[in-house]
Amino acid sequence: MVPIPQTDPVGAIGGYWARPRRASDKEVAQLQSLAAATAQALVGFPQVPHTAGVGESW
Repeated sequence: MVPIPQTDPVGAIGGYWARPRRASDKEVAQLQSLAAATAQALVGFPQVPHTAGVGESW
């Protein structure tokens, strides 16, 4: 699991495999790169209060 973004995270990206094993350094680096790209993409979105949607029904 890697946070999105590294500081003050709002989410996380993780990798899962069919059998338990430890991720390689390359796989961790790829997840970190994906998380960094995701964080950059989120910069353009408006901030939504953490309580948005609480108590609302769809």
